[in-house]
Amino acid sequence: MHLSLNRGVLVATDGSTSAARAEGVAAAIAAGCKSRLVVVTISRGLPDAELRRLAHIEGDLGKARHTLIANILDEAAGRARHAGVMDVKTLSDHGDPATAILAIAEREQVDLIVLGKRGVSALSQLL
Repeated sequence: MHLSLNRGVLVATDGSTSAARAEGVAAAIAAGCKSRLVVVTISRGLPDAELRRLAHIEGDLGKARHTLIANILDEAAGRARHAGVMDVKTLSDHGDPATAILAIAEREQVDLIVLGKRGVSALSQLL
């Protein structure tokens, strides 16, 4: 069976271990299908402990949030490129993760959404 994902694959990440596994699966699929990978993070879903740590270093919660988002996306994009994905797009948004992920998937017109275990039940209720 041939799987065609011409429009791309979207993976949502928050930097967690579960999300990293989802990133790996999404990257393998995108690389194997030679399709685009859209990596997204939604700020409401970011780890509080990491935000507090960065806010202490940065001196500003807004800067800390921006730094954490940039780090999460840069690291995920690097891992995807290392896995052979040639076209990686990174995006961030805020709000309810399930709603934001679906909105981005629609806007980016992807063929597949890959998620880790965390947050799946809220998204599946919308689907």
